[in-house]
Amino acid sequence: MPSVLHSPGAVRRLSVCAALLALVWLIASPLSQADIHQPKLLLVLKGDSNAYWRQVYLGAQKAADEAGVTLLHRSTKDDGDIAGQIQILSYHLSQAPPDALILAPNSAEDLTPSVAQYRARNIPVLVVDSDLAGDAHQGLVATDNYAAGQLAARALLATLDLSKERNIALLRLRAGNASTDQREQGFLDVLRKHDKIRIIAAPYAGDDRGAARSEMLRLLKETPTIDGLFTPNESTTIGALVAIRQSGMSKQFGFIGFDQTEELEAAMYAGEISNLVVQNPEYMGYLAVQRALDLVRGKPIPAFTDTGVRLLQPLPKP
Repeated sequence: MPSVLHSPGAVRRLSVCAALLALVWLIASPLSQADIHQPKLLLVLKGDSNAYWRQVYLGAQKAADEAGVTLLHRSTKDDGDIAGQIQILSYHLSQAPPDALILAPNSAEDLTPSVAQYRARNIPVLVVDSDLAGDAHQGLVATDNYAAGQLAARALLATLDLSKERNIALLRLRAGNASTDQREQGFLDVLRKHDKIRIIAAPYAGDDRGAARSEMLRLLKETPTIDGLFTPNESTTIGALVAIRQSGMSKQFGFIGFDQTEELEAAMYAGEISNLVVQNPEYMGYLAVQRALDLVRGKPIPAFTDTGVRLLQPLPKP
């Protein structure tokens, strides 16, 4: 006698039953919106001219890949392009609003209205690298920049003979850029406690290394004696280094730079830069995505997440 299970009619009846059971299960256990929709995050950085921002992006993309979410990365061509950032934010809010915004603001004040528009649409906003004025954003992932400036000051003091008065120059970036403003302030606050230290120049150089080079060349020409220099970011450090080389003044005074590239490391190991204060940009980008996803999922996050800073020093001589 043939098996009932092998008859065509039985197979059809079993297939129908299986389909009905699957349909009942789907109706009884509907997928939640979170299961269906994978978050889309918008990452807007300050620019793409510095290696630092590429590292932030790589860390952010790694975290997004691990979480299986979409990360849209947008940047202005040049650091300091406030209008360009505002345009990027406006476009994405009107055309394809993200589930969360991660922003490295080019201005602590000027980006606040744009961020407020995102919050008015109930879109979480996380700030990375540089703080933002107001309370529209829900968290900051960054270096403790004031502490980083203090670290730079202590490193510079270690290069100086303080038995006599010493002349110090600070090549600032741009007023209103919160991260470098805080570094510069931390640096100055430490040095002002020493009566042998004179701050002889603290000009603003602008956001690109060419402008920093020009300003440093002017300083070297107009300032008779510089005993120490601090540059608070990658572009000012590279610009100052090029100017010092062109002036034939390498290794003639203490020089504390900021951020880490192969070029700057090589200059430090060659003795042209005393020390580099370095951040953790890839880790910063990685944590920023994690914190943004927590916000999307309704989880609380710290108001400030410190991603660390350290002093890079040349290898000790054998």
